[in-house]
Amino acid sequence: MEIEADPISFATLAADPAPKTYYVASDGEDGNMGLSREKAWRTIQHAANNVGPGDTVLVAGGRYSEKVRIRATGEAGAPIAFKCMPGEKVVMDGAGKALNGFFTAAGKSHLRFDGFYFVLSNREPLQGWLYLRVGGEFNLYMCRDVEIARCFSDGRTGYTAHFVTAHYAEGMTIRNCVVINKMTGALYLARCPGLRVENCVIARPMIMSFVLRNAEDETAVMNNNILTDMMRKKAILNIALLCVDGRKEAFRMHNNCYFLRCFPPETRVLMGKSSVAADLTEHIIDPLYADPMFAGAVALAKDMEEPPEFSVELLLNPRLHIDFDSFFATNPEVIERGIGLQPDAFNDFSFERKEPPAQ
Repeated sequence: MEIEADPISFATLAADPAPKTYYVASDGEDGNMGLSREKAWRTIQHAANNVGPGDTVLVAGGRYSEKVRIRATGEAGAPIAFKCMPGEKVVMDGAGKALNGFFTAAGKSHLRFDGFYFVLSNREPLQGWLYLRVGGEFNLYMCRDVEIARCFSDGRTGYTAHFVTAHYAEGMTIRNCVVINKMTGALYLARCPGLRVENCVIARPMIMSFVLRNAEDETAVMNNNILTDMMRKKAILNIALLCVDGRKEAFRMHNNCYFLRCFPPETRVLMGKSSVAADLTEHIIDPLYADPMFAGAVALAKDMEEPPEFSVELLLNPRLHIDFDSFFATNPEVIERGIGLQPDAFNDFSFERKEPPAQ
């Protein structure tokens, strides 16, 4: 078969385009150029449709009800970044649980997410009560080199999506994040080699803190985190706080603080069926069993005649305005050991207790 047509020729660019910074704002328009705050785009999805390696998307304060699919992939040394504008509060709002996630990436690599708040996401995958475990405020599949930093996942409205749901995500880092009141784990991770979870707070999960299902040779490290116990009616049954039901040979937890209830560390089940902390020394290394004394809980307890023994419960009222600084540890030993959120990482945040403007 012969094709009768003129040859088509083309030339590739001599060099990669220079990285650009784009802007998104609730008062923007997707028809704008997006290259300044004054000419910002309206939606994060429009930005995701247009970015390339090395580009940064700065999102202005406000509420955004979007489920954003990442269209492009970054490159080593030139990641694609989605960030809040310094000092501005960006809330990803599930619109009364109409959305079961906010950022979805499949087959994409070298991505950065920084400074987002998540509320009212739906735990279910929108098929009624058929629970397929795909709800995730971050939903990642077959990704590499994804970093998630300074994000706040507020599950106080009950039965919200996992903070991160990831399958086959290699080299993922989660750092300086807060996750509150999640059902069956703040994180739901399967086959994620090279995982690092550092200086995060997982506060009062409904049941387990996280679910990890890695293979024998897939390393996962969780360092310097604060993990508080689950709701009392589950903790009193001594259900495992950590759900590592894949292979755990390459799983390690270094220098984490565990705030337990109902049982002392010697009898509290942490992983599998082990009820003796000493049985887990290969995986749980140099732990600290203590109340981190979260700053917000300390402030609330100050005027109470009988503050609760499990003080984190004071921060679970959904009408209470809380932020990252509510979860800064004040326990001197926790601070000395560098456990929990790193306050210096939030120097460009504003912790005024006010809601961001509506979109």
